[in-house]
Amino acid sequence: MTFRLLILALLAAFFSGNLALAQTPKAPPEIHPAMGDVPMGNPKAPVKMIAYLSLSCPHCRDWQQYELPGFKKAYVDTGKVQLTFRDYPIDNRGVDVGLWSIARCAGPSEYYGIADELFRFQQAIQETDNPGPLLLDIARRHGLSEPQVYACFDSEALLATIQASHDEGIADFEAAGAPPATPGIFIAGKFVSDFSTKGMSAVADAALAAGKPN
Repeated sequence: MTFRLLILALLAAFFSGNLALAQTPKAPPEIHPAMGDVPMGNPKAPVKMIAYLSLSCPHCRDWQQYELPGFKKAYVDTGKVQLTFRDYPIDNRGVDVGLWSIARCAGPSEYYGIADELFRFQQAIQETDNPGPLLLDIARRHGLSEPQVYACFDSEALLATIQASHDEGIADFEAAGAPPATPGIFIAGKFVSDFSTKGMSAVADAALAAGKPN
């Protein structure tokens, strides 16, 4: 199933009460979504870190909420490590693709903020029969209008960047001989099986000591 069909599945499942609003208007609203990677932290950091994540994955939510903050404070905020989230949809109903579309929709400056809210509200999103209003509330808090959200769902370019991120993840997992599961953490090009704060710190420290640039 293509990502386009997954998006249609999302619209049918999540916005069942508002499908009339999801029709593409004659004059689509202007959108400036985040395309490609959105790095966090020092661009000259000696160590690069990639996190392949699913916004519907409870393990990813727990990692982002409980393991990442301590690591980020010690390594990303101090300029030692540059971190990049990469979209890795795993839900075959199209939910992940839609969530990442919302995260990217408001542009690079809001990408991590929206992703954080989608993780924090993950359980509520999954437990309601129609999380459309909740998702739209999150989008509005980051400057998006309802028509802009639907325009992002309909953006071929945005779907292509999510697909490219997913494909890059498959290639990285295969190259590392690692299972294609989320969260998938790579530090200095090395797959990190222990993605606890302590485990990630050990790998980052080793990379920093070895002077590896990426």
